[in-house]
Amino acid sequence: MRSNTPVGNNQDPRRGEKILASDIAKLNQAVKRLSKREYPDRFSAFSQKKQAFEVSLKIEPSGGEGDPTYKVSVGEGYVVERQVMEDPSLKYHEVDKITYDGGEVTWLPIEAGQAIYVFFECDKKGVIQGVPDLLVDDDDKAHEHWKPEGFQFGGADGSYYYKLAVFELPEGNPRIKNFHAGENIDHYSERVNFKNKEPDVDGELRPIGHIYEEGEDIYWLKTAVQLSGQGEPIIMPLPDGETKDSIESIQFRRIKELETQAQIQVLAEDGDAAITIRGNEYNDDIADARKITISVKDGLVTSMSKTEVTGWWGTVSAMLGNGDLVYSLAFEDGILVSAANYGGDVPGTEASPGSVGAVVSG
Repeated sequence: MRSNTPVGNNQDPRRGEKILASDIAKLNQAVKRLSKREYPDRFSAFSQKKQAFEVSLKIEPSGGEGDPTYKVSVGEGYVVERQVMEDPSLKYHEVDKITYDGGEVTWLPIEAGQAIYVFFECDKKGVIQGVPDLLVDDDDKAHEHWKPEGFQFGGADGSYYYKLAVFELPEGNPRIKNFHAGENIDHYSERVNFKNKEPDVDGELRPIGHIYEEGEDIYWLKTAVQLSGQGEPIIMPLPDGETKDSIESIQFRRIKELETQAQIQVLAEDGDAAITIRGNEYNDDIADARKITISVKDGLVTSMSKTEVTGWWGTVSAMLGNGDLVYSLAFEDGILVSAANYGGDVPGTEASPGSVGAVVSG
């Protein structure tokens, strides 16, 4: 069974597949909306005709030896505004100075080389403003296309000159050269708008939108850059077989700790916008009275000192008056490392403080 996806995503059902009822409902809704149109009151009679904006030429003699004058009239036609996102999606605009069936004929003076235009203006959303007009002017008018707001660009209103025909007078023979005459004028107001979402949070924003280049009609977006240097990149490398243009998303690595006996802890508490890097809450002071003192805070060494003063190296001996050795003490770096008692090895000795002599060597 197909997934319940919107109509128009180019996923056509294959033979034997089921079509969801929701798909049919969406299709019916889309057809109804696109079929909803806004017509002028007189449009029903016009809809039976095959031609729109038919141009007629009238020659008025000067009554003397001067050149005749020329005038044109234009038959019924409409500017069809197509707005898929609006309701109605199709809107038919009447044009001022048009000659309607059974109505008064409007004649406009024209000279050789001039053109007949349907002119109208629209806002920054492409919506037609006011009533389109019929006018005669030089054959050099060009559109100023409307542009939506985008990033730093404030948008632009549009003005449109749709050329119906040009009046020519080759070798004195008047003729009308048709361009757009014969069919209604379609105007589309379907362009994508770009804006940066500005959330209500503390911090400095970095908009994704860059600039709108009006001359090229391009909206530029900013690019995330992984800086070169030592260490692992934050942005994930491209998967095998993928390119920077083919991937669907830019993925970033996580920061994690060791699964066992982690000395560094990575914490992200609910509601906290920051990732906290901290130790393992172990605190102690380790001291060696001879040389080194180390302080440990939160599992990290915060200070360490080393004593440069060295102890005494040598031997202390005690002996009797006759020179017999009683005991001997050996020191290294001020620390007693060995001791020997010889008193039991000297027969008949009862050493007393006054009779013991000390010999220090080293």
